[in-house]
Amino acid sequence: MRFDWPTPEQMIYRVTRLRRLVLLAVMIPVVTMLAGSLIDPAFLAPDRATLGCLAVALLVVGHVVLFPNVPLETISLSLSLTCLIVAAPWIKAFSALAPVAYADAALALLVGLSVVAAGGLMLLLQLVLGVSLLMGPFVRLRLKASVDVGCSADVARGQFALKPGVRRGRILTGAADENGFFDVAIVAPKSRTRPMPPIR
Repeated sequence: MRFDWPTPEQMIYRVTRLRRLVLLAVMIPVVTMLAGSLIDPAFLAPDRATLGCLAVALLVVGHVVLFPNVPLETISLSLSLTCLIVAAPWIKAFSALAPVAYADAALALLVGLSVVAAGGLMLLLQLVLGVSLLMGPFVRLRLKASVDVGCSADVARGQFALKPGVRRGRILTGAADENGFFDVAIVAPKSRTRPMPPIR
């Protein structure tokens, strides 16, 4: 499948359309960073926390702009970034255990390994979220709705309720099976376009 870079109009549309997803995915790591910076400035300095928040926001928005059809991947990216942010102080502490001559190399190696681990965690989280969505909701809530119509209940039931073996307007229903299920089809209008002439 060929990848096409989005146009500026597509970028604006995708960010606007998925604004709730962007807000949630940005909020999780940003709140973690700001809370850690406020609780313990040694965790992350306030100026670095601000730059980190901007970097996270740009990363999430860029992911949504380039890959708008994978919201689970965006949430997994947000959660893995949060875990990487929480693990950042320990990465620096572990690099300090290396000899002084190798401290910078150890820090670079640990940062690279932590980014790879965050990528693996992102894939694992995406798999877990996908499986949990397939399992269905943990709490089944009954949805209730009401509407006022200007007719009797029998007339409204005949107009709105689907029944097996009935054609009403463009809606056609099939016969019910032993479990009470039946097929529903919407009859499409005939095309009024002229048939194309045969190619000679």
